[in-house]
Amino acid sequence: MTEIDNLIQTHLLLKNKILDSEKKLRHDYPFRQSLSAIEQRACSIVQRIRTHELATVWSPNSNDGCPGLFPGIAFDLAKDTIQKTELWRIVKQLPKGALLHAHIDGMVDMQWLINTALNTPGIHIKSDIPLTSPHKVKEAMIELEYLPASSSIPPSELFSQSYVPGTPVQLLQAAHMCPYGDAKAFESLLVSRTTFSLDDCLSHHEGIDKIWSRFESIFRVLGGITFYEPIFRQFIRRMCMEALDDKVYWIDLRVVFLSPFKLSNGATGDFRDLLRIFNEEITNFQHSELGASFWGARIIWTCHRRQGDAFIRRDMENCLTAKAQFPHLVAGYDLVGQEGLGRTLEEHLPSLLWFQNECQKRNLDIPFFFHAGEVTGDGDSHDLNLLDAVIIGTKRIGHGYSLFKHPVIMNEVKSRDICVEVCPISNELLRLNGSVSSHPVPALLANGVAVALSSDTPGVFGHIGTRVSCDFWQILNNFDSIGLEGLGDIAETSICYAAFADDNGCCEEMGPRSGNKRKIRVSEWRKQWVEFCKWVIEEYSGYVEQISQS
Repeated sequence: MTEIDNLIQTHLLLKNKILDSEKKLRHDYPFRQSLSAIEQRACSIVQRIRTHELATVWSPNSNDGCPGLFPGIAFDLAKDTIQKTELWRIVKQLPKGALLHAHIDGMVDMQWLINTALNTPGIHIKSDIPLTSPHKVKEAMIELEYLPASSSIPPSELFSQSYVPGTPVQLLQAAHMCPYGDAKAFESLLVSRTTFSLDDCLSHHEGIDKIWSRFESIFRVLGGITFYEPIFRQFIRRMCMEALDDKVYWIDLRVVFLSPFKLSNGATGDFRDLLRIFNEEITNFQHSELGASFWGARIIWTCHRRQGDAFIRRDMENCLTAKAQFPHLVAGYDLVGQEGLGRTLEEHLPSLLWFQNECQKRNLDIPFFFHAGEVTGDGDSHDLNLLDAVIIGTKRIGHGYSLFKHPVIMNEVKSRDICVEVCPISNELLRLNGSVSSHPVPALLANGVAVALSSDTPGVFGHIGTRVSCDFWQILNNFDSIGLEGLGDIAETSICYAAFADDNGCCEEMGPRSGNKRKIRVSEWRKQWVEFCKWVIEEYSGYVEQISQS
């Protein structure tokens, strides 16, 4: 062996040593080490399918691929093709565990919600401008709400220049009198008003502020129908069914208590009515044959970060009252809204510390689950919400997109057993990155950060069937380092950090050293995971042999 050969061997040994050390830092390393031969075989099969599809589906130079397709292409351009892949079929069957980052308003298919509103007596529509054209429908500030009395003006006026802005009109009648199409056409326009269009998804040159303005305007449209009791009851059942269909068994749901809650009799209720009915519908679903495998849901009480101190203190007081009355239902507290334009956590410190003190005085367990790091900055005041969230004791971090830029904060996140609720498609659509390929989730996992994948507001974003499967597929298809093993670790992590309640309504201890109840859920998921791996082997062993020979 020559001197050069010796130097090459020394180089390669050092390279392998460093790579082995790096692998041991990964969050999914213990999970990978625990895999049985069956699980390893399933992971290998999925990896071979992924490699095959990258070459035959997502390569513009392949015979089977479509022109313009490539790994990391914008999600909305890829949706139709994704649904034709074997990798999508596999990911749909993967048991996802718990959904930790979900906003109630965006949790169902918008086509279903608008159709339900159209078929619910008493739902009215009002606009800030006359809806004289389809374009006006898309740009108007529309509100839908239940009103016990019929509108006194003809529905056709909504579509004329004589319409007085803010005047309510019966929704179904208005749909049937739409001058630029039939009722179905008007329904489709309302659906497009409440979901992201292809232009919304692709116009990254317009920047973050414009898409956030569009995003937040959607929730003003939805609030009046989502929080009307007859629709709300159906909504919760639909949400649970869609979750189970996507192999999600638990939901931590963020709810902003801003829209008035209308009862079936037309009276205006309050947050207690919403919580009571939410609890009834979750319980009824769990007791049904369809929902017997659903573990449940809790609510993270949420307020908009742009609100003033007085408003937030009142909101916190309501949260404390709700926790005392519904201890098993209220899981925690959060602040939401566009982080880069909202007030920082440091600005909110007086209210946040007051809230913590009140919880202690009243013997109430309401931990924080803060949105933080949902920005592109690096060290500015909004980016440093991450550090404030950690110091004040957040249980989890919502998004944490900029966390990878802060090694010391990241170490604090790990040492304090804080999970990051990562939402790749949401981050792409809201302009934090132009493609999933540049998302920091691989960096978080490589540094040992606990990560759970979430869909944020899938109905508004127009996910395939409002599924978190889309986010799982995105990172499996686009990152070499993750694989089916990585997805398994992420799903198990979601259960380890879900806001399960103990017998007293307090959040169970989170993380890998959690208590017995959480371990039971992890054990249940592990059995589902093994059965899933067996299904992959049975379903795809022959397929892999076939593509290997082609």
